[in-house]
Amino acid sequence: MASITEPVLPQASEMLLFAQDVVMAFGGIRALDHVSFWVPPGGAVGLLGQNGSGKTTLLNVITGQLLPQTGSVYFDGREMLGSKPDVYAKVGISRVFQSVQVFPRMTVFENLMVAQLGSGNSDTSADFTHSVLKRVDLEDYADVMTRDLSYGHQRLLEIAMALAARAKLILFDEPTAGLGNDLAGRVIACLRELNASGTAIIVIEHETNVVFQTCDVVWVLNEGQVIARGTPDEIRNDRQVLELYLGKPKT
Repeated sequence: MASITEPVLPQASEMLLFAQDVVMAFGGIRALDHVSFWVPPGGAVGLLGQNGSGKTTLLNVITGQLLPQTGSVYFDGREMLGSKPDVYAKVGISRVFQSVQVFPRMTVFENLMVAQLGSGNSDTSADFTHSVLKRVDLEDYADVMTRDLSYGHQRLLEIAMALAARAKLILFDEPTAGLGNDLAGRVIACLRELNASGTAIIVIEHETNVVFQTCDVVWVLNEGQVIARGTPDEIRNDRQVLELYLGKPKT
């Protein structure tokens, strides 16, 4: 069964990302209620849950945008809570937000250069930049102003920027939202390819099939607590998850 009450915690030193006993409260409401969460090196982890379940809050804690009341977050063996925002990029954490965040008055190529410099990546050669664009099928758009790209191609550019920064872990918040089937398929293919190459990913999506296609392990949050963790097949067939999120099971 995927449903859990008391998770068996792994060794923090074995995980790329390890968060333990995180409490994040806003007033009297606990958005995260003693949450422990982890990602192994090269892992592909999905997060599911209804709106308000704590998914985005967890990403905000992991990336240092929120400081929780209690708990700890380690990345690659380093305690991260309280670190400055630029530290997260330099240690290898990148994030693709739900709303596209690129530099519209720069070319596609220039956007990648900014991503590299912001992460402290010393390899800013044109060859490396073009190789990243090729991985996401944007090589023909290198000199195009970003504002002239379609929404879907801007999504692909965000993935390229994370790759250019040589991120060890990329967090995706609704990466296929608003995309047609063709571009959504390209984004899914990019996620699978970059994970296969060794980059760890965390994926939040309301489209559960996107998570099931891209992730090896799926976590489910409800009211700020982890209620299930397992393979996509285990989550699909978990009674508690079905009742709370995916729809009531057939009788």
